[in-house]
Amino acid sequence: MININCIICNENNFDLFSTFDLDIGKYTLVKCINCDFVYLNPRIEEKNISNFYDINYQPFQKKVSFLNIIYKCLRKINFIFKYRIINRYNKNKDKILDIGSGDNFFSKSMNLKGWKSFNYDKYNNSNSNIQDLSTLKSNSFNIVTLWHSIEHMYDINYVFKNINKLLTKDGYLYIACPNLNASEIYYLKNNWIAFDIPRHLYHFDFNSMQKFLDKNNFKIVNIENLKIDILFNIFMSKNINILYKFFIYFHSLLIQFYNKKKSSTIIYICKIK
Repeated sequence: MININCIICNENNFDLFSTFDLDIGKYTLVKCINCDFVYLNPRIEEKNISNFYDINYQPFQKKVSFLNIIYKCLRKINFIFKYRIINRYNKNKDKILDIGSGDNFFSKSMNLKGWKSFNYDKYNNSNSNIQDLSTLKSNSFNIVTLWHSIEHMYDINYVFKNINKLLTKDGYLYIACPNLNASEIYYLKNNWIAFDIPRHLYHFDFNSMQKFLDKNNFKIVNIENLKIDILFNIFMSKNINILYKFFIYFHSLLIQFYNKKKSSTIIYICKIK
């Protein structure tokens, strides 16, 4: 286990945010005293984290099971939402780089619709058609997407340095990640599945994401949400009565309909400043 500084302000002063006593060990989330960012500290060394991205990790699973079928159906629905959002800002079928691409479902789906999509995943590199971001030419892509990958990145500074280089001046960066200010966390607390310890290293809300992006020369031009994610995050969370989950779901859905900053997942639409 290693200790790290805050990735936003680089300070090492923090308060305890929450403790997770799991079968795989005891972990803590801390909150930076200087900028309020919440992150996992200490965390597993990067050389050992691959043990948590094996074939049992949901996005990488290939076995046929009821749960896996449901997951893949929800993923297809989510793709429709993502595609519609991208089409609002990018009318042309441009070049896309998907970072943290997993099994490349998004990239393959975009290619089928006539886009030119490339993919990179550090933990599933054998399926990626890009092996090293630093070898790519500047201004190579009109769109860069990070679908539920930013919270996993040990090399987050390296990745954003390259995104700044690779994205065209008028290009868009789309980031989707769990929202620490999601309305359902009030009820689910540490049972919220999107904490996903120890794979999720960082826990953003709108304010901390804005600070992080500002530091990396990006501005948020709009936010959207993925309404399917609230369904997954609530009903996949453990130790909660099923009837109570229905109450949490409908109550949270109503809140998130009126306030996107309370969404289970926020999509940040960003541009270079």
